[in-house]
Amino acid sequence: MSTRAWRSRVGSTVVCVWVLTMTLVTGVGTAEAASACGTSSGFSLCVSVPDGVLSGDVPVTITFSGSSVDVAELHVSWGITSTTTTSLLNAYQAPWTFTWPTDQYRDASQYLNVRVRRKGASAFGSPVWLTTTIENGNDTSVPSTPADWASHFVPRSFPGDPVIAA
Repeated sequence: MSTRAWRSRVGSTVVCVWVLTMTLVTGVGTAEAASACGTSSGFSLCVSVPDGVLSGDVPVTITFSGSSVDVAELHVSWGITSTTTTSLLNAYQAPWTFTWPTDQYRDASQYLNVRVRRKGASAFGSPVWLTTTIENGNDTSVPSTPADWASHFVPRSFPGDPVIAA
């Protein structure tokens, strides 16, 4: 084997070992997204969140196949069924993305639902839903429904007269 061929083979081996090592250290590509696609009020859309158990601030993205010009309102909610849910967002114009503060909700596996209301319509279409699991250690400390919040947010007394800005 010539010196030139030997150096080429050694160089190729070094590059392959380096690429393999970097792949193992840093991982391959980007994180996968969990998504679901469907139709609501005649609009084809997809809802996406990061794959796996969600915690903290989670990006939620809704994309439309085709134009979303005729969307009057987009409603995102989370709940135990695709129809019994807690409202997360009402949006009236693109971009159809938001950050979901999952630490404000009880840990659970539930449905993330997206419904669209078309311009001129009075009702929302069927939900496009994605099963999600959030885990922030909120097994019992976060109120499970808005009706329960009143007992946790009792007004605090303060000394003196209230200050009202004019």
